[in-house]
Amino acid sequence: MLRFALRAFLIALPLRGVNTCMAWTRYYNPRAVAYYSESGTGWVDTQGGFSTYRNLIMVDGLVGTATSGGGIITSDARALLLTDFGIPQAAGTLGGIEVVTEIERNGRVIDQTLQLYQGELIGENRARDSVTNLQIYGGSTDLWGTTDVNYTATDFGIVLDLRPSALLPSNERPIIRDIRLRIYSA
Repeated sequence: MLRFALRAFLIALPLRGVNTCMAWTRYYNPRAVAYYSESGTGWVDTQGGFSTYRNLIMVDGLVGTATSGGGIITSDARALLLTDFGIPQAAGTLGGIEVVTEIERNGRVIDQTLQLYQGELIGENRARDSVTNLQIYGGSTDLWGTTDVNYTATDFGIVLDLRPSALLPSNERPIIRDIRLRIYSA
């Protein structure tokens, strides 16, 4: 009897005090990748080309060299533009946007730019100084500082730019393993 009561409680638990009207799409990956900036170190995929967003590795390392004055001189990566996520129109109004990145940062590579794009950069730059490989940006109620987003458009996407940490010398070649995006609606 106790087992049955516990099971009924656990089933009903999510319905108490939680907004159960929020819906979300599955994760979508970009179908187009291009350079957003003209300068900096480039990227190649595992086949030596530049045709997919997965397993992109930097051609040369992101260099952070210590100076005698205690500072660090850093190199730049070429920013990537990842678009055409192929997200269908969700029912309801846009409630939030979530981006997940899996990047082998080797403990020394951080974000410079992670921002929404629709013909131009829009909303807030969500770059972080974290070297964690798995990063989640945004969420169910986060519109990234913008309200006018057409996430079904082929030019909707994100700009991703990485840089070496200013705290540690480095010569790292980060690898982008996966980038995915989902939409929440209310």
